[in-house]
Amino acid sequence: MKTKQELLIDVLASELATCKVGLLVKGISGISPLEVMRTLSSGHANRLYAAAVGYDCLLADEAELILTDRIEDAVRWRSDPELAGCIVAFVRSESDKLHSLKELDVITERDVSKRLVTDRAKEDNQNTPTREFWKAIEKNLDSFTFEALLEFAASVDAEEDKSSAIPKNMWRLGLLCDETILGAKNPGDQLSANCDLIIEMGQISETSRKHLTAVLG
Repeated sequence: MKTKQELLIDVLASELATCKVGLLVKGISGISPLEVMRTLSSGHANRLYAAAVGYDCLLADEAELILTDRIEDAVRWRSDPELAGCIVAFVRSESDKLHSLKELDVITERDVSKRLVTDRAKEDNQNTPTREFWKAIEKNLDSFTFEALLEFAASVDAEEDKSSAIPKNMWRLGLLCDETILGAKNPGDQLSANCDLIIEMGQISETSRKHLTAVLG
């Protein structure tokens, strides 16, 4: 199963092939910009230019890659039409100078989450119920963090009984166990209703919550 960094590399490789100027990787932690860029540069026809702000990483000035820690470099590069499609800026947190990079296409952790989910749907292409479940997750993507999705996917893979693996591990996504989700006519709506129910449960009073716990017990 791919790591967060490997999924990000897949996203960037795909987006670099179509972007007009470059990419702005915004607010993604737990990655090494140098390792990401070295992997990307190995499969790219032209030299890549990258800036990493807010990361503790080594810099590079190599035949296939330049990596600096100055956002000003990215601003300068984006003004050079010859570097179009070869620029990546990593910015871990908000910066006053981000407005100068508005021409760059923004990549966030949500894009990495989407890549994880779409990859899972493709892997389960021969299993219609699980494929439709992952598509339902994609429709409700904003309800889940990347870390929760990764933990959920890894836990599902580790289960011996694949037929019950998804319902059994739905709690890892902050959802209620739903034994009928894989056979649902519209799993997207059912998953959305599950998310709404969790929100409603979080809004009930402490007295009502204790009563509900007692009844369920």
